[in-house]
Formats: sequence, structure tokens, C-alpha cells
Amino acid sequence: MCLAALAFVVFPSSLATWIWPLGIVFGLGYGAYTSVDWALSIDVLPSLENASKDLGLWNASSTLPTLMAPLLGSLIINVAAQFGSIVLGYRLVFGAAAFFLLLAAIGVLFVREGGKQKQTQSH
Repeated sequence: MCLAALAFVVFPSSLATWIWPLGIVFGLGYGAYTSVDWALSIDVLPSLENASKDLGLWNASSTLPTLMAPLLGSLIINVAAQFGSIVLGYRLVFGAAAFFLLLAAIGVLFVREGGKQKQTQSH
């Protein structure tokens, strides 16, 4: 997903021929992300007794970026427009998306499995 978003920054003039392949790559990445996201969220639960509360909190916190991204994106585009380059604004938005996608991929490396109760149930 990061590479597909980064292509909008690096190769903006040749995107007309690459828009469909980039869309497919991004879609495959998003599908993999979504399925792994749910599996990972179940694996890192502190206990199965409070699973509904914990998954509810996880779902509520995962919608925060969905609310914040359009605000941040419009701010970036408006600031770039003040300097006379809306195109630069869109390139910066895709650059920011690539940065945050890469940052999230690195962040997942530090996630550990859930609490002791969950591990003892598997024995």
C-alpha cells in the first residue's frame, strides 16, 4: 500500500497508464491488511473474558484515523494552494499517506501476544 501511494508522489505524470495496476496493488494490500488486522487484534487481547469490551475499544480507536485523515489532507492541500500549487498539495498528501503506512508497518513489528490467561488456555 505504501509503494502504491508513493507512486503518486514519484511518478505523477505517468499515472494514467499505471492507475489500474496501482489500484490492484493497493487493493490487495488493503485486503491483506484488513484480514491481518482482525487476526492480530484477537491475538493481542489481554483476556478472553473482556473480549467484547476490548474489541469495542479497538474498533472505536481504529475509526479515529478515518476521521482525522480528511482533516489533515484538506489542511495540507489548502496550505499548498495558498502557495499556488494544489498539485503539490496532493503529492504531499500521498507522501504523508506513504509515510504513515510505512510507520504502521514498522509499528506492527513491536506488537506482542496477549496476556497470561490466553496463553494458559491453549495448553
